[in-house]
Amino acid sequence: MPLLEDPGIVFIGSHAYRSRVLRDGYAIDDMVLQIEAALAVTSIWKGATHMTALRSTIGRNDGYGNEVLDEAIFELTARKPKAELYSIIPKGDRNKPKK
Repeated sequence: MPLLEDPGIVFIGSHAYRSRVLRDGYAIDDMVLQIEAALAVTSIWKGATHMTALRSTIGRNDGYGNEVLDEAIFELTARKPKAELYSIIPKGDRNKPKK
């Protein structure tokens, strides 16, 4: 992960809310668990050309019949690197909550 000017993480949450709560039917409490798992000390760094992420390495029972690996997607600014948590993705969530 690139060195950050500020070690804190900013989370505005509008994209994550639209994706996980409105679209997929998750509760806010589910999102909190997803974030905690993705930011765990055991998570691994995933860097690509257009994506920066941390991914959990320990499967988590999501309460909907899935074992997921949660992934936190970050937006990093090039000039003054600060981490903004843009989204969380529960990888492997074939069974979604009922809306």
